[in-house]
Amino acid sequence: MENFIDIANWKSSIELFVMMLVAFLIGYGFGKRNTKTVSKKRPQEINDIETIFTEIRPEILKIIENHKKTTEDSYIENPKPVKEYALNFDRIGRAKEDENDDLTLITGVGPFVEEKLNNIGIYTYDQISRFTEDDIKTVTKLIEFFPGRMERDDWVGQAKNLR
Repeated sequence: MENFIDIANWKSSIELFVMMLVAFLIGYGFGKRNTKTVSKKRPQEINDIETIFTEIRPEILKIIENHKKTTEDSYIENPKPVKEYALNFDRIGRAKEDENDDLTLITGVGPFVEEKLNNIGIYTYDQISRFTEDDIKTVTKLIEFFPGRMERDDWVGQAKNLR
């Protein structure tokens, strides 16, 4: 009786092996067939992409140039050299780097903008709370930030509440 059980297990193992081998061969055959089909079509696809790109490229370049002109023209109404955009630190106050506040607590100020503010000498909520409209335009130009964002997010009001 023990021999009969071993033979039955052996037969089912062989059947399982044969089924797995057949499945492998079928998968291998389909894989080879698809590889040949794809490799034949691929050069044509590349040529199509190159053709499309060469036809569309001039249009893309025009769009990019128009966008550059539009953003440069609409950034600030009367562009001036940066030297003419000087903040009045006597009015808004001076602060040292070691006195800095966490400016990222102001909505709209992330680490990148905070670093730019620090680079121009703005470190504290107290300084921001004293900004006038001219200061906001000046800081917008100096840190190259989105025009109107400081007013929309009310940086001055937020800074007054945080100081």
